Amino acid sequence: MPRFGVSTKTKIDTQFLLGAGDDLKLVDDVRLARQQPIVSLQEELIRLSMSFDEGFHHTSLIDVYNPSQRPPRKALDTLVITFVYSASDGSIHSVQQDVRYRDLQQKGGRYTMPKSFTVEYVWIEEADVDLEGGAFVLFAVVLIVAIFGMVDICCGSGSEESES
Repeated sequence: MPRFGVSTKTKIDTQFLLGAGDDLKLVDDVRLARQQPIVSLQEELIRLSMSFDEGFHHTSLIDVYNPSQRPPRKALDTLVITFVYSASDGSIHSVQQDVRYRDLQQKGGRYTMPKSFTVEYVWIEEADVDLEGGAFVLFAVVLIVAIFGMVDICCGSGSEESES
């Protein structure tokens, strides 16, 4: 899980996504290490979607590994999650994803599923809106338009009286 406002990188083990997470342990809060080897499932479609901020923001479905692709097959290499947030109230405004794939190599006529992929969390602070400044500019524009309107009415009515 990303820390609020701190850009971080982490690795996620693909076996963990297959439900084989019972024999995985967290190491240094950055990597997942396997205690015992697991038989890899080479023909398993792996997709994921991430949800943040109690489900208010989420990513679309991302193919981690898709065995039905035509050669050259690709697998997820890096997933960059970008959070746009407000520093004043700490709310997340949007979550965007950037997916980068790598080509897989054949070994013995089969493609080997990657053991892990990198997830990078990037935080971008959105500039706060200055409500007082915006209200002042709006008031100044309304005042100028009102003055020009009154001058136009005064000057326009004076010229109509002189014509009659």
